[in-house]
Amino acid sequence: MKHMSLKHHAMSFGDHLEELRRRLIICLIAPIPFIIVGFFFGEPLIEWLWEPCRRVLEAHDLPNQMQVLSPTEAFVIWMKVSIILGLVITSPVIVYQTWAFVAPGLYARERRFAYVLVPMSVVLVAAGLIFLYTVLIPVSMNFLIGFGSKFEPPERVVEVTPNTDVFPQIPVVGVDPTNPVEGQIWFKVPENQLRIVKSGRVLIAPFSAKTLLAQQIQLHKYINMVLVLSLVFPIAFQLPVIMLLLGWSGMVEPDDLARIRRYAVFGCAVAGAILTPADPWSMLALAGPLYLLYELGILLMRVLPASRVAEGFGGRDSDDGKDVT
Repeated sequence: MKHMSLKHHAMSFGDHLEELRRRLIICLIAPIPFIIVGFFFGEPLIEWLWEPCRRVLEAHDLPNQMQVLSPTEAFVIWMKVSIILGLVITSPVIVYQTWAFVAPGLYARERRFAYVLVPMSVVLVAAGLIFLYTVLIPVSMNFLIGFGSKFEPPERVVEVTPNTDVFPQIPVVGVDPTNPVEGQIWFKVPENQLRIVKSGRVLIAPFSAKTLLAQQIQLHKYINMVLVLSLVFPIAFQLPVIMLLLGWSGMVEPDDLARIRRYAVFGCAVAGAILTPADPWSMLALAGPLYLLYELGILLMRVLPASRVAEGFGGRDSDDGKDVT
């Protein structure tokens, strides 16, 4: 007699709908407190998203401030990152509620497949986000900003008779003065800002390297780009999971995928061109890891065949029951 690890009573169609409604309500309500909390942390989150681009701008001696073109732009972006932060924090709750609704209707051997896929998927999502923030955004911004900074303006020579033989000197400092006084002026690096004290406040004027193009990055365009890529990259990094599912379903075999490696290389290059900003370095930065994930998928298909996962890695498990729901 098979051991029934979960409840045995049958659920009517109405009970199923009520269970689904209850779990959907939980998924909708759970993010709200974290969205409210995220509203108070919108500024550091925006600064964190801006950090890779800021470092690149400073490396090219360009102003490191973002530009806004409407009074509502900053507030809208603040709200958007707060909502996304709340959804990210509560994503485990959403995943659990989905699993809790589906799991009672699965056999034990079917649940074992989820026990393999879910942790693998979580790790790949984290890897995709880390790769995006630490590699792709800096590489892409460095190429695009560096390309624009190569346009130098033509030299113009104007004869001027100075009214003094002594030119004033402004101190260049890496740290702001501790107690600046009214009218005090200094040049702050690495921000490349001229700073002066007026009415007890420090006013700044950004300076940039000599270039024909004034590169001023708009707040909502940059943040939207990063957020879109933050959705695309975790999906792209699910390639081994998709390959494993195709292998378990019997649609493809690892030997079949191994024989088409040259086409996989081309497909990864195309995906890199589509999913990244329009520069060759970003394309290569994504195409390389995607191909490594393709090879990882082939390896996982060989190491984790469906029969081995269904038997629980150590022999057939006698507990193969499910809830009758």
